[in-house]
Parts: sequence; structure tokens; C-alpha cells
Amino acid sequence: MSNDYAAIVSAVIAAVLVIGFAEMQALMKQLIAKTREWASEAVTAQEEALRSMRAGVGPTPQQLERMSQALDHERLSNSFGRPATWALIWVIWTVLCVALVAAECLVILWAAIDGHGPARWVATYSFICAAIGVCALFVAAMARAVANVRDAAIPEIQPTRNELADLRERFNSYRAARGQAPWTPWTPF
Repeated sequence: MSNDYAAIVSAVIAAVLVIGFAEMQALMKQLIAKTREWASEAVTAQEEALRSMRAGVGPTPQQLERMSQALDHERLSNSFGRPATWALIWVIWTVLCVALVAAECLVILWAAIDGHGPARWVATYSFICAAIGVCALFVAAMARAVANVRDAAIPEIQPTRNELADLRERFNSYRAARGQAPWTPWTPF
């Protein structure tokens, strides 16, 4: 390992750590904002239904439908992913941070030693950590882009979901009358 290589890989690792921390912070803010939005909708819908019940009227079908939509766990999972996915992301990021910090410390330690040798294993380890870190940032950027596209499309699709389900049910009864198998939609997400 040369001094130039040590400087380059040290800078790359530091950049990956800084950008990665910023990315994880942004993802966490997004998760918290969507969780608060979902919880607020659910609480508001439940409060309306409870007010109607206390008034002796009972919840209206519209209130029950709004409450059902607000508490729909599938909608919650579609909006920002399942908790297991978030846990996996945090575990992967934590392991990657530990590896990157270890690589950075080894490179700094190697540079601090007077008359340091080639240290091929430090060079290899630091290169692998830096490459995996850069790839992880690329994957995170692509995942964010896909999520933004999906989130932009969901509000336009959401109001017609019940209509599409009714249409699918009618279409499948038509297919059943003709002796055909029911149709199931393909979804990329």
C-alpha cells in the first residue's frame, strides 16, 4: 500500500460514512413523518366513530370505511415498507459502519507507523470495504428513486382501488361463467 493509495481510500471511506449517515438520517425522518401521518389519520377516524357512538347514533358506514382505510396495515406497509425491512437496513448499515471505521483506523494506523511496509491485507481490506460502501450508497440511491416514483403513483391509484376490485370481481365471475380460471393482476411492487 502506498501513501497515495492510503490517502485516497481514507477519503473515500470518510465520504461513504458521511453520505451514508446523511442518507440514513433522511430515511429515518421519512419513516417518522409517514408513521405520524398514518397514526394521525387512524386516531382521527377512530375519534369520529367514537363520537358518533357516544352520541347514540353509532358509527356510519362512511366512518367505518374511513377507519378501515386508516388502519389498513397493507397500506401502511406499502407506503414505507415492513418493519423487518427497516430492521434489516439498520443491521446492514451498522455492520457496514463497523467495517468502514475499522478499515479507516487500520489505514490511519498504517500511515502513522514510521517506515511502514506494504501491508497488502490492509490495502485489500480497505479496498473491499470502500467498494462495498460505495455500492451500498448506489443501491440506497436507486431504492430511494424507486420509492419516490411509487409514492408519487400511489395517491392517483388509491381512490380507484375499490372500483378496480369490484371490476376484477365482475370480470372473474364472467370468466368463471365461461369456464376460465380467475384473473390475478401482476404488480411490480
